[in-house]
Amino acid sequence: ILAAAVAAWLAVHTYFRHRDYELILGRYLEGGVDAMSEELQRSLTRFNHNWARCLNIIKAYRDWEEDFDLSELEKDFKPFESGNLSLTANYRIYTVTRTHEFWMVYQAALSFLDTADSKVVKEIPAAIAGRLKTERLNNATHAEVAEECFTQAKKLQDESHRFYELAGALQDVAYTLERERLRFKDLENLGNNENIASAVARLREKFPEEVKVRATDA
Repeated sequence: ILAAAVAAWLAVHTYFRHRDYELILGRYLEGGVDAMSEELQRSLTRFNHNWARCLNIIKAYRDWEEDFDLSELEKDFKPFESGNLSLTANYRIYTVTRTHEFWMVYQAALSFLDTADSKVVKEIPAAIAGRLKTERLNNATHAEVAEECFTQAKKLQDESHRFYELAGALQDVAYTLERERLRFKDLENLGNNENIASAVARLREKFPEEVKVRATDA
């Protein structure tokens, strides 16, 4: 009888532990960390596509000069839509990490990518159009205009690479959630986990201007 009772208790315990683990994965991993990762990746992918298209336009303008077709300036760009991460997803990430760093860097990433995308889709093509339509760009040659456009585009691309650090930090949190087989009572102290603490420290190091540590996080 005792053995049967112990076996029954272990079965119930295992069931509830597995249920907690599945609920945590669904709520905090899929509905929090993965949601932010997917929105960030979507924005980076759209920007990279438009940046590459802008580069092709600059090269064509440089090579064709006055024979460049102005209609190329509006072709093949993808519309950029800012991320749509809900506050619920952000709160779930906070519940896991006990910090706001992920949310602040995510917002900084979307703000930068929105501005950068506007430059490669609108401002750089507008500069090319202006040189072809008028002679007002300080009489700059096609090659000089192209070189300036290349410089601007490369700077934007280089700056966008910073935000892959956020993608890596989110992956560390996801890995921890998948590996630890947590229960809900474990979430309170999860921010002290070595992987998560390290991810937060990297964000603070890489994004000192974007991250403002709140008193509640100190």
